[in-house]
Amino acid sequence: MINTPAVSTYITAAALFLACRLVVAPFLDSGHPGEPPQSQPVQSDLPRFEIFWLRGELRLAGHTVSSQHEEDLLQAAADSYPNRVVATTLEPFTLLPDFWADSSIQVLYALAGTLSAHAVLSRDALVIRGVTEDQSAWLNRLLDLRQSLPDNVNLSTDMLTVPNDFRLADSCNQALGQFTAGPIRFEKSSAVFRSSAYPALERIVALANACRDSEILITGHTDASGEESWNLRLSLQRAHAVADYLEHGGIDLSRTIVTGAGSSEPLADNNTSYGRSLNRRIDVVLRSAQP
Repeated sequence: MINTPAVSTYITAAALFLACRLVVAPFLDSGHPGEPPQSQPVQSDLPRFEIFWLRGELRLAGHTVSSQHEEDLLQAAADSYPNRVVATTLEPFTLLPDFWADSSIQVLYALAGTLSAHAVLSRDALVIRGVTEDQSAWLNRLLDLRQSLPDNVNLSTDMLTVPNDFRLADSCNQALGQFTAGPIRFEKSSAVFRSSAYPALERIVALANACRDSEILITGHTDASGEESWNLRLSLQRAHAVADYLEHGGIDLSRTIVTGAGSSEPLADNNTSYGRSLNRRIDVVLRSAQP
């Protein structure tokens, strides 16, 4: 049985999938502590094939068996994703599993039945995350895909089903009104993020990518240490650090409004170390850009 959550739940989950930037997803590399997660690069000792299907753009990246395999992938993309933008970053790899060419093409066909998706194929696993309007059609495609994989390849899927009358604009307005990113804090006297900031930054990227008509108000704050002229400059640097992170996540900077408030709007007592740490922060508001 499929639960039918509230519309706000749909948009929150859909935003995470649409952004293809799930913080805890198994196909993302968490990097070093305190650094933002990044897509795992192709490595010479680890065969890997990825498909990104998002907002009308199809991206194929990873290892292929041969030039014929690449041609077959491009033909499958043309057949299943007509009139779509296709970008490829492919490279040959020796000693690939026997199933690699057929299964990678079957994955491509399967994802054509989704609204958006991200899939990663490796020697022993296939991980798929995405959004679809038709669960029954997706399950049929998934069955065909499973049959193309050897038994020793683990298939993991997480496909969000949204109703076919799902209205993104209405849902975005509701989600934007309820959105709270969480704390975005910095090291002392610095525009360097503390490690706890990255989950909040990822939530902003996810929702902003899903709700493309929104604008993002970013206000930087400092504690009361030092001269206020320095605090104003630092608060603006921190706000720009957030805007730069959003741009790296695919958000056009024209959608951001960046300001620095210095130490003029404290949340806590600047006479304590803990209070000052709370005041070194960013306030982010997402709102509809439509009148």
